[in-house]
Amino acid sequence: MLKRILQNFMPYTCVLCHARSDQSMDLCSSCQRDLPYWQHGCYKCGTYLDGYEKICGSCLRGDPPFDYTFALCNYVAPITKLILDLKFQHQLIYAKILGKLMAKKLKHRSEKLPQCIIPVPLSKKRLRERGFNQALELAKPTGKYLHIPIEVNCCWRTRHTEAQAMLLAKHRHKNIKNAFVVKQKFKAKHVAIVDDVVTTGHTVRELRRVLRKSGVERIEIWCCAKT
Repeated sequence: MLKRILQNFMPYTCVLCHARSDQSMDLCSSCQRDLPYWQHGCYKCGTYLDGYEKICGSCLRGDPPFDYTFALCNYVAPITKLILDLKFQHQLIYAKILGKLMAKKLKHRSEKLPQCIIPVPLSKKRLRERGFNQALELAKPTGKYLHIPIEVNCCWRTRHTEAQAMLLAKHRHKNIKNAFVVKQKFKAKHVAIVDDVVTTGHTVRELRRVLRKSGVERIEIWCCAKT
């Protein structure tokens, strides 16, 4: 009975099963439960761990690339379709859904939240082609839900780069090297970098490098999906 009443007052349609949603967003609770949530990742770098360890051996032995890595889901269906349709079919509603889900998961953590969110910048050429930055669209609902400001002008790309997904892993570091710059008066000491998908991690690691040089002390990675 309660579910039927809620449906009358929540005119949302699930983007996956196309039934009327029983939540105040375009994703029903059943499809939300069935999403391929990311599990068993290293707390620091996000590397998959086949067990119950919280930190991988590499991060234990040396300087971890990040202070915390959060991934909402594995990069498999139906997440792959949602992200690809967001980026190439302008389905911005998917960013609103995924960003809100990211925020709900992050809200329950015990650690202090970052001072600001930094969406991975696009080059001017890519921004003109696409018309929007998918990382920023994901960051908007996340920041709103968690009450964290979004910094869109603190860093930018100095040049256009090839899409990382189209390159072999061994070429990705060279492609993204020295592609970012941070403004001199950036004062935040604890930030979260937001991106849609993290694969080899070269893009976020390069952004992390320049943020460290600018004086940022704690850097987290928040992504919608990880391979």
